[in-house]
Amino acid sequence: MKLSEAIENVGRRVIYTHPATLATEPGIIRSVDIANRGLVNVQYGANIWATHHDNLTLDRSRR
Repeated sequence: MKLSEAIENVGRRVIYTHPATLATEPGIIRSVDIANRGLVNVQYGANIWATHHDNLTLDRSRR
């Protein structure tokens, strides 16, 4: 995902893919921190983690 896509899709579901293991985890984009290296704040369960946008894809599954 590009940083501009993350900015446009705050509140949408995403899938995080770990670059080394290719393990995936669903989350929700909560905000984008443009001033701090362009990291995307994603909520995974009860926790919110700063995540690099290259490791995210939009979750297009129907829920």
